[in-house]
Amino acid sequence: MKWNSLIGILLMIGLSSCATSSPRSPQAFRLRPVEQRTYRNGLKVLFIPDHTLPKISFAMVLPSGASADPKGEEGLMSLMVALLDQGAAAKSAMQVADDFAQLGSSFHASVAQDYTVLSTSGLSQYHSELLDLFAEIVTKPAFQNEEVERKKSQFLSKIQQLQDQPGPYADLKFSQELYQGSVYGRPILGTEATLGPLSRTQVIKQYFEYFRPNNAILAVMGDFDDNMRADIGKAFGGWVKADVTPPPKSFVQASSGNQYKIISKPGLKQAQIHIGQLGIPRNHPDFLKLRLANVILGGDFASRLNQKVRDDLGLTYSISSQLETYRDIGGVDVSTFTRQDKVAETILNSIKVIRDFQEKGVTEEELASAKALMIGQFPAAIETVDRLALNMMLLRVYGVSDSYLRDYIKNVNAITLKDLNETIARYIKPDQLKVLVYANEKELGSQLKSVGKFQSQAL
Repeated sequence: MKWNSLIGILLMIGLSSCATSSPRSPQAFRLRPVEQRTYRNGLKVLFIPDHTLPKISFAMVLPSGASADPKGEEGLMSLMVALLDQGAAAKSAMQVADDFAQLGSSFHASVAQDYTVLSTSGLSQYHSELLDLFAEIVTKPAFQNEEVERKKSQFLSKIQQLQDQPGPYADLKFSQELYQGSVYGRPILGTEATLGPLSRTQVIKQYFEYFRPNNAILAVMGDFDDNMRADIGKAFGGWVKADVTPPPKSFVQASSGNQYKIISKPGLKQAQIHIGQLGIPRNHPDFLKLRLANVILGGDFASRLNQKVRDDLGLTYSISSQLETYRDIGGVDVSTFTRQDKVAETILNSIKVIRDFQEKGVTEEELASAKALMIGQFPAAIETVDRLALNMMLLRVYGVSDSYLRDYIKNVNAITLKDLNETIARYIKPDQLKVLVYANEKELGSQLKSVGKFQSQAL
């Protein structure tokens, strides 16, 4: 599995990927043995052996992502990271790609709001060549000017095409609305206005600002021997540490009363709808309880929202809620789509479900079912060394102890109905919602008046 796909899966449900059919007892598993070392230049390395297959993987997480972009230079981190394998040392982009191809491997990179992930994998018989190539890309990128301009052009095309992808475009615009005024409301890829002027000089400055060994966590996973520890020291020994600017703090003021906005685009056949509110950061002590609550609200096919809005009323084919958690803040995002003559009905019924959820709480049956789902999913989060490594690295990004993994099943089982309903009453805010509709406003008629006063923006 590609690391960027794995990241999406892990973030979607907080930990794991695919569900298993039955819950596990607290004694059902133990974490694999993991060795952590810190090298002289500050590079932290996790060694996770697995000799089942002749395969080795290298992955690196840096706790600096799109939120580290200077104001007015949004998209800079994404551009810089996308250029890492487009030439390194004296090699061209074509030569780097050919080197990976010769090893039967490839390089993957992705940027999230709070962090960046780099990875590669291949047969363990090529571990030395793969490690050297990975280290070369990370520590000696060329950032050739022609590659900078070519990659910028690709990014600009993606941004221009986004309006024609209703789901992703609505996702982006809702994040901007929900986290307005903070770094989390800025697009990871940037905008045409911020990306266009970016130069090679800015790319290089961003690289040296954040790509330092003391700002990185490396994981080595798979079939390797004790010599790997020395090999890592040689491959990354020349990477020079330096002070790194800490991530900017972000704060968003909760809205007073529900706020509504419609973005209108001619030609749209369906309406995309987002309903959400601010939440909690990833390291909050109530994170696990709020995750459990979200499963019941809209994080499962049998959720409250799906049963009411999809099954009972037939207003959509799909509706779900997602718990978003970042370094400083978080949110709850309910998303769906519907016919344009059913927008108001869908919004009003979704808000009613949210309000009932907050006021009345959940039942013992719902609690038991949600626990079974979360516990059943957990082994998939750590069943491979790749997944375990990514989880452990992301915990370190957010300052969360490894005990989150070790005690996960025990802690889920320990949540009582009283705990959960108090959490729901405390954090779900049906009167502090932001609602975004992406549709053809002319097709909606006057129905939105029954919901509230909408701010309108035309594309």
